[in-house]
Amino acid sequence: MTEHLDDQKDPNRRRFSIRTMAEEDLAADQAGPGPSPPVWQRRFGPELPERPTSGHWRHRDTDVARLRMVSDLVARGADPRDLMDLSLGELEMRAAQASFGSRRRAEVTELDTERAMRFIESYDADGLLDQLLEIGCTREACAFVEQDLGPLLVEIGRRWSTGELKVPQEHMATATIQSLLHQLKARMQSSLESKHVKSRVTVVLAGLPGERHELPLQMVAYVAELAGARCIVMGGDATAESIVRSATLAHADMVGIHLTTADACPVTESHLAELRGSLPESVALVVGGGAGYCEELPEGVTLMKSLSAFEALIEQLVDS
Repeated sequence: MTEHLDDQKDPNRRRFSIRTMAEEDLAADQAGPGPSPPVWQRRFGPELPERPTSGHWRHRDTDVARLRMVSDLVARGADPRDLMDLSLGELEMRAAQASFGSRRRAEVTELDTERAMRFIESYDADGLLDQLLEIGCTREACAFVEQDLGPLLVEIGRRWSTGELKVPQEHMATATIQSLLHQLKARMQSSLESKHVKSRVTVVLAGLPGERHELPLQMVAYVAELAGARCIVMGGDATAESIVRSATLAHADMVGIHLTTADACPVTESHLAELRGSLPESVALVVGGGAGYCEELPEGVTLMKSLSAFEALIEQLVDS
């Protein structure tokens, strides 16, 4: 039930609170004109439930949770018009951003890579995850992956290749980033499901034979899914035959290939030519990562020079 309380500082103003009411109490409540909901709710939504004879508004638990979240964000200065169409998960993300922004707006602008490396070197998975979540909740997905996670992975790879990092440390960092992406997507789950139903754009992501790194594919999928696509991550070492099979079964609109290095570009170009020749012409084939080092890509293969370019392409497909 929605009830209003007089503001002790200013009796001419009213503040609103939401509290639950047992069914028997509702049944026993006397009929009559109940209190009005907040002005911003009447003006901007959501659609109000039918009011019973008691005159009180009766909301579902999920509605109450959303309204409480909206009320809190409005109290922090947010515009109700920017909030009412958001899912509960998106509102929780906004609340997290507001919380982090109010505490460390002047301090947290990008990932402190050296600090992250200290967590990795000391096997502090919780410390690393907390740091990454703090940044991930305040950054747009594409910027976070390109400007924060990408450079971190490059540094992890560099220190591993020079022997500064041990294999268990590298594996811990990888598992922590995978957990991070899972948690960030979980906060937006209801929004993602809604976008996928509306867009029906499907993307298959894979690495060619010799490409064993799956984490970059998961990072790309994170950005693509928030842009509205449904992603199928096949992982690395995928043959052209398996990629075509997966794309066919999923009725994919696009196949995305990630290249970690350019060490095997001649072989890569051969695999891409085979893949392009086996895929239907209606399925776009794009490559990114180390593909920029290859001298010549087969006809019908599009090079994505940046993750933001790939995100823009996904958004174009979703809107078409």
